Amino acid sequence: MMLKVEDLSVRYFTKKGVVYAVDNVSLEVRRGEALALVGESGSGKSTLGFAIMRMVPPPGRIVEGRIILEDRDIMGLSEEEMRKLRGSKVSMVFQDPFTTLDPLRRVNDIVAEVMIEHGVDEKEAKERAAYLLKRVGIPEKLVDAYPHQLSGGQKQRVAIAAAISMNPSLLIADEPTTALDVIVQRQIMDLLDEIRRDMGMILITHDIALALERADRICVMYAGKVMEVADKDMMMKEAMHPYTKGLLSSLPRLLSREWPSSIPGMPPDLREPPKGCRFHPRCSKAMDICREQTPDLFSVDGRLVSCWLYGR
Repeated sequence: MMLKVEDLSVRYFTKKGVVYAVDNVSLEVRRGEALALVGESGSGKSTLGFAIMRMVPPPGRIVEGRIILEDRDIMGLSEEEMRKLRGSKVSMVFQDPFTTLDPLRRVNDIVAEVMIEHGVDEKEAKERAAYLLKRVGIPEKLVDAYPHQLSGGQKQRVAIAAAISMNPSLLIADEPTTALDVIVQRQIMDLLDEIRRDMGMILITHDIALALERADRICVMYAGKVMEVADKDMMMKEAMHPYTKGLLSSLPRLLSREWPSSIPGMPPDLREPPKGCRFHPRCSKAMDICREQTPDLFSVDGRLVSCWLYGR
């Protein structure tokens, strides 16, 4: 197993109260697999990605759980040990390359810096950086360009080159195509598909259609909790959790005259999450037990579902 997350919880300790951003989450990622984390804004997807990197920003903190990367529990590592691990074993492509690339450095130096920080000789690092930039589709004439001279798609390609420069075992891609047009979006996803064959990948996205197209398995999150985990073919054929069904119903149907339907209501305030199942205030199938008790992740027909409809 490439990655195993066990009972992970992340809290943000704000002046207005404690935010239960990720609550008792468990998941696995296999080598060569793409696992998509899907859900509405505020579901905890990005926080989970940052937690796996041990980069939860203040006032956030991992309060419990284990993160096992290639049989090593990284929760016990010092910050210096984690710094060496980031980039070499686990790396992240952030949502906005406009803010993650140093505007005062040329792109070749940006990519080379990751390798130099991990002890690679400067000459070798710059040669490999040039190779990686070519691999991700940056024209040779732009290798010495500054970030402001690149398009949005080219900036994201540079960020990907930096993320894979040390051949990490796990790549986390946090909404890597959000700010891009549909043509460049496809190019970036094709590139990630090619790269991740040699590693595991977590794709964080609010777009369940993208997840169904690109991932091997899908983990649906809502209000800091895992609602359903299934192979994409199983989920495409039949979703089980009412929230997953709602997400799929919101997709346009090109061959149907039916309008997409929305999920009523709004996600909860995670400073005061609902008792019981966190989705029950918006769920048409809610029962009394849903309002009182939090369901476990029940194993049903080869998938995991956190719903009392399947685990009473």
